[in-house]
Amino acid sequence: MFIGISTYFKPLEELDALYPAHFAWIMKYYTSGVILGSGPRVPRTGGVLIGRAESLEAFRALLDEDPFVQNGAARYEIVEFSPGPLPRRSAELEAFLSRPILTEQTAT
Repeated sequence: MFIGISTYFKPLEELDALYPAHFAWIMKYYTSGVILGSGPRVPRTGGVLIGRAESLEAFRALLDEDPFVQNGAARYEIVEFSPGPLPRRSAELEAFLSRPILTEQTAT
């Protein structure tokens, strides 16, 4: 699993203008089963995203698709971690990790 921690480099007004594209991007990965949770940091200096991918490189590649990143408005730091087996993780996390990741080919 991975945690992506973003830092914003542009004023919030510019980020707000990019938000619809960012939201569409993030929803694509919720739907495919890659993202478990996301939200803004407090205070709003960036964001946090929790997800999974086949590798660090694959997770980095999906973060590079974020419109915030593509427009130079944010950059991600990635933390990889390995959640322990049951009972050291919740049943909900176990279910998330057990679901297949949908690709565009399997989603149709």
